[in-house]
Amino acid sequence: MPYTWEDYVVKLQISPTADQSFHCNHCDRSFSQYLQLIIHIGTHLRVVIDKLVHQIEPTVQNKKKSYQCSHCDKVFSQNKQLKTHLKKHLLSPVQHSDPKSVLVYNRNKPHQCLLCEKAFSRKNQLINHLWTHTEEKPYQCSICNKTFSQKPKLDIHLCPHTGEKPYQCPLCENNFSSKQYLIRHMMIHTGEKPYHCSNCPKAFLRKFHLKSHMAIHSEEKPYQCNYCNKKFKQNTALIVHLRRHTGDSRYSCLHCEKTCSSNIELVRHTRKHTGEKPYQCRQCNQTFARNGTLTRHLLTHSKEKPYQCSQCEKAFLLKHNFTAHLRTHTGEKPCKCTHCDKAFSDKRNLIRHMRAHTGKKPYQCRYCNNAFAKNKSLITHLRRHTKEKPYQCNLCEKVFSKEYNFAAHLRTHTDEKPCKCTHCDKAFPYKRNLIRHMRTHTRKKPYQCRYCNIAFANNKSLITHLRIHTKKIHTNATCMKRFSQRNIILKATC
Repeated sequence: MPYTWEDYVVKLQISPTADQSFHCNHCDRSFSQYLQLIIHIGTHLRVVIDKLVHQIEPTVQNKKKSYQCSHCDKVFSQNKQLKTHLKKHLLSPVQHSDPKSVLVYNRNKPHQCLLCEKAFSRKNQLINHLWTHTEEKPYQCSICNKTFSQKPKLDIHLCPHTGEKPYQCPLCENNFSSKQYLIRHMMIHTGEKPYHCSNCPKAFLRKFHLKSHMAIHSEEKPYQCNYCNKKFKQNTALIVHLRRHTGDSRYSCLHCEKTCSSNIELVRHTRKHTGEKPYQCRQCNQTFARNGTLTRHLLTHSKEKPYQCSQCEKAFLLKHNFTAHLRTHTGEKPCKCTHCDKAFSDKRNLIRHMRAHTGKKPYQCRYCNNAFAKNKSLITHLRRHTKEKPYQCNLCEKVFSKEYNFAAHLRTHTDEKPCKCTHCDKAFPYKRNLIRHMRTHTRKKPYQCRYCNIAFANNKSLITHLRIHTKKIHTNATCMKRFSQRNIILKATC
């Protein structure tokens, strides 16, 4: 008489009896631990599968045998493939990555799990693995009472409590609580990124970073904000966004009043105060505060510019710079200011412009109290403290701290005047000179006195005029005559 399917199904979700023992449903044996019962059920499983396969008659087609599952419509070419497949039905609580895969004996890994397809080289590894099929977690932390299914996981967990970090990096001074963390850290030095994206050239250090990145290639945005209905591709992006609504300020800067929405953002922000730049280029030893900045910098050494404009000869290293350049041809300015009528082709330019309305100056000097709206302005200011002058003229010995002063100096050697007036034939070496000249054609006077209604074409004339109101007058010591400008005293004859 053939067995019914219900006779074979192995019940894994078993509760202990009154005497705290675990009883097998297929025989009279009892066990004191759930794990022992799971190992024991595996012996029944082999017998059960053999009986089921024995009842299934193979079908012959084109001189080839095939075995069909009696519980579903799947067909297999070998009976051992059918045996592996039957585990899916018999052990419904256990998830299999590929139920069709064949269990093959491996001489290097002789200890095979009867409940799934994994095999191990040592018996204790198999025993540790079997806990994953149970809900029992026998290893408990004595400090926070957290429980674990495997002892190595408990050992890793205990390190933050004890502060122990026994694994040291041989290339730097960093220490780690587990060997796994050290191996992962070593990839930063070697530059190894084992997880590659199948849709673009990007590679990642960790598997979950790749998984998170893959959402960028998908148009799906499954994570939605309950406050403003904004959708996100990644759950982490939604969590960070929600803190703006809840006012969560757990990540507060110790150096200023800024609060960050995530720990990563706080670490990056703190580097502005500390000046820390942990990412170093191996080719030129230049250091950077962010890994992404280092990645972009490395492309400059290859001198490769993959993004080339089809309308002109310009080529670009980065895609966002190329996209912004294309808008100079189309005239498109999608980034509009909410405070005025100005619009910009690039989002970064809009962010910088918005600071003119908000007065926000996020870049603060670590030597004095000065703050700046642009990072470039801060870098230029810092050179006043460090006395650094990185720009040197190749034609003479002059050095400069500011890039635009260096560019202006170079024109003294070349007599170049690239800034041409559209109303007359005049040309100028600098843009600011052209702007001042253009006012002679437009009659525009943007500099207005705050004491009276008089306006001026340039700022210098306004400063001279203001002395009338502020009484800041220069006196000639010889004739005691008073003048509004110091240079007039030198020309005066008394």
